[in-house]
Amino acid sequence: MANPALQLELPEPLRRFVDERVQRGEYADAGEYLRDLVRRRDQEA
Repeated sequence: MANPALQLELPEPLRRFVDERVQRGEYADAGEYLRDLVRRRDQEA
C-alpha cells in the first residue's frame, strides 16, 4: 500500500512547540510527533 505524503503548515507558535519536543529528544522529527498525536487521538475514540 502506498504511503502518500501529507504536507501541512503550522502557525509559528505550534511549530515551535513541536520543534521543542524534537529538540528535547522526545521525538526523532516533527512527523513522528504528529503520527504519535494521531495514534493517541485514535485510541481515545
